[in-house]
Order: sequence, then C-alpha cells, then structure tokens
Amino acid sequence: MVPLLGSLTVSDNALVDLKSQSGLIVGGDIVLSSSSLISLSSSSNITVQGCANLSGTLQIDVPPDSTSGSFTAMTFSCKTGSFTSIVPSNSSDCAKTTITHNYTQTSLEIGFTVNRDDCQGGGGGLDNTTVYIIIGASIGGVILIAAVLLAIPQVRQRVFPYRDRKRFTPSPKEAIY
Repeated sequence: MVPLLGSLTVSDNALVDLKSQSGLIVGGDIVLSSSSLISLSSSSNITVQGCANLSGTLQIDVPPDSTSGSFTAMTFSCKTGSFTSIVPSNSSDCAKTTITHNYTQTSLEIGFTVNRDDCQGGGGGLDNTTVYIIIGASIGGVILIAAVLLAIPQVRQRVFPYRDRKRFTPSPKEAIY
C-alpha cells in the first residue's frame, strides 16, 4: 500500500496506474476529473479516509488465467458521483471480460467474469477465418475435380482422335484365303 497524507486531485487526462501496487491509501479526500483514468488490478484497491468525488474511467486489469472473481476496488467515508465507465483493460478478441459493479455507502465492489468460449482450445472451436478457409478449399477442390472429369473426354478426343473409331474386321465370307 502506498500511503498519501492529505487529499488527492486527479486532473484532466491524467492516469493513475496502480496495477503494480497493492493499493493506495489517501489520508484525505480524492477528487477525480471527468477525463481521468484510474487503473487497478484485481489485487489492488484504493482506501480513501475522507470523501470520494468520483468521475472519469476506472480500468480493471484481470489476471489472464482468471475466469471470475470479485474484490473491493475502493473504500471511502462518503461518496459523491460515480465513475463514468468501468472497463476491463485486457479483453482480447477471443476472451471477453464482463465487469459488474456495486456502490455501497462506504465502498465500490467489482465483479468480473472472463468468457473464453471464442478462444482456440477454450471450448469454442475454430475461429471464423479458419472455418472460411476450410469451406473455400473444400468448394474449390470439388469444382476442380468436376472440371477435370468433364474435360477428360474432350481432351481424350483431341489427343487421340481415332481412338474410338470402329475397326474393320472382315466376316468369314469376306475374308480372302
């Protein structure tokens, strides 16, 4: 925990990154501007011994191997306002992190769920690109085989024009001895 004696004002476009800290203790009030960004991990929190004037964005960093969990992100004596948005910081294309939050009289509780159904090996199967490649290759292969099979009789007639011609074989009466 990083102790701070006194109040903390986070100005516009400022970032307070506490992901690598276990937390922050503010001895007075905390005031967050509407464009501020507070970044926390699921193992860190902010303790405000005074009042919390909340605004801006709270970004939650969820461990990559987690599936779900909850923690207390902030405790305070009193609160005005709320975060404009509370978002995950490490969602990917396949792993979708859902954040839930609940303000109580003296705290902000965060819950998170990570859904990996769309990830390779995560129970979701193949991604869309792989499926499209397999379908395209299958259709292309069928078309190629059909084209070759249809073209073979025509190719054979051009290469061997006399191949299917009937041969003259004399009957025994016509045979000359």
